[in-house]
Amino acid sequence: MKTTEKKDEEDELLPEYDLKPLLKNGIQGKYVEFYRKAYGTVRLDPDVAQAFPTDEDVNKALRMLIHWVEIEKRIRPTAARRSQKRESRQTKLMAGVRKRLKPA
Repeated sequence: MKTTEKKDEEDELLPEYDLKPLLKNGIQGKYVEFYRKAYGTVRLDPDVAQAFPTDEDVNKALRMLIHWVEIEKRIRPTAARRSQKRESRQTKLMAGVRKRLKPA
């Protein structure tokens, strides 16, 4: 039974059909960039794909990363302001020290 099924599948295309002229001018991967842009697909490196076997795992990890970045953005401005104040104090202090060390 199995051998006849395989034989039927193999004999689907008649021998007089030659596909070489059809494939002669074909360009492999012609629509890859369009497909990636349209459907938002990305290719994962093997090590990353091994760490995240399903698309749900990848999405969960990326959403977590986005959340952390948003939190970091909210925290950073206050830290940046503190460092700017510290730098301005240090600049003023150094200016005072330079005045004192400057020979008269």
